[in-house]
Amino acid sequence: ATTVGYALGGAMRWDLPSTAPPWLEGALMLLTYGIVLGLTQWLVLRNKVLHAGLWIPISIVGWGLAYLLTVAAYLSGLYVEPFDLFSAYFIPIAVNGWGMAWLLQHPQA
Repeated sequence: ATTVGYALGGAMRWDLPSTAPPWLEGALMLLTYGIVLGLTQWLVLRNKVLHAGLWIPISIVGWGLAYLLTVAAYLSGLYVEPFDLFSAYFIPIAVNGWGMAWLLQHPQA
């Protein structure tokens, strides 16, 4: 589910007009990953845990937080390329890890 979600999320491209604000492309990219990964992983989780539907917003929050931290670092002048990699991958992993640990405490009967 994760592999399919990454592939689908990466295949989606937004054809934005040249007048669109520069931050919009990054926001759409990371939120698309959050939505698509959340949906594909939910397909597996829905038969395994109660409240599996919460996985979709958990995924969106993780990827959205990654975007917000990257933008905050950029706007503050503290932005460096490794931070982008850190926030784009490790923040969603941490948020999703917390979410998964919480969901697994409530297995489906």
